[in-house]
Amino acid sequence: MVHTAGQENRQDRRVLALYLGCEAGGSPGFAIVEASAADDPVRLREMRENHHPFVTEWRTVDNELDGIARASGLGRDV
Repeated sequence: MVHTAGQENRQDRRVLALYLGCEAGGSPGFAIVEASAADDPVRLREMRENHHPFVTEWRTVDNELDGIARASGLGRDV
């Protein structure tokens, strides 16, 4: 899904929704991309493919840090 930018003078950019599959929780991510990239299926696929490993790694690190915090007696809100 591609949304056009909210400002008329910024039509050279678009907000791109990068929905991830079930293996990454199925949550959306967003990127601001050049309009030419938003109109190019190959570039869109590459962005989505690059986004998935980044989010997977980020969640792995977040879960590890959460485990360390719990083991130290700290809650998630700290």
